Amino acid sequence: MIDVFYFGIILIFLNGVLIMILRRRNPIYFLIGIMVSLSSISLLFFLTSRILGNPHGEIYAILIFSVAGIFMAFTLSILIKRS
Repeated sequence: MIDVFYFGIILIFLNGVLIMILRRRNPIYFLIGIMVSLSSISLLFFLTSRILGNPHGEIYAILIFSVAGIFMAFTLSILIKRS
């Protein structure tokens, strides 16, 4: 069951990287790709820390979620300014 979660997280990460590669001329898509990749990495840290019983991964996940929130705010501000 855990292997399915790892496989899903890897697919989400690769989806974010693919968005960054294919849409690198548009900065909004590039930022969205970074946000998707960061979110998948934080899910990986969280899942691994819950399995191992070590709280350090959960702390890293919270920090990465805050960075992803900053990216989201920056992307939304660009979108609002454009329209």
